Amino acid sequence: MAEITVVRHVVNSKDALTTMRCNELVTYQAELVRYVLQRGPMPHAKLVKLLFLIDRELCQRFGSMAFRWRTYKYDPLSCEVLDVVEELERDGFVVGKFVDGAVIYELTSATPAELPQEVREVTDQVLETWTHRSLDDILTYVQSLEEVRKTWPGRRLLCASQ
Repeated sequence: MAEITVVRHVVNSKDALTTMRCNELVTYQAELVRYVLQRGPMPHAKLVKLLFLIDRELCQRFGSMAFRWRTYKYDPLSCEVLDVVEELERDGFVVGKFVDGAVIYELTSATPAELPQEVREVTDQVLETWTHRSLDDILTYVQSLEEVRKTWPGRRLLCASQ
């Protein structure tokens, strides 16, 4: 069976853009989710918004991102994030628990996530800024972003050509 190539770009270790095969992209996305969750258990909504902020920074710096984002009501959402988290749960890398009306995700493995250095640096910067902040603070900031405010439900966000 022939491999499917998707027209998506991510940063490789030489700061160049590279086309990734579908299975490589899913692995990259899963590693990014695992890397974020290495900071500790996290509510679903906070995980999604942090991944959006990471992709926003990746898009601004490199013109690429890990997930495709669309506006859903007032906030960015990526169905790919939902799919990756579900796959990580099914494969036993992540467990989701329903606590006080929210789904909290937690890693079940201490195996370090593998990301390109550039992505790790961007991710660390975003996480250092936002991980300790409340979900309300993050939501307020995300909803204040011009690219979020000036769009409508269903519209693509960030590197929209990807």
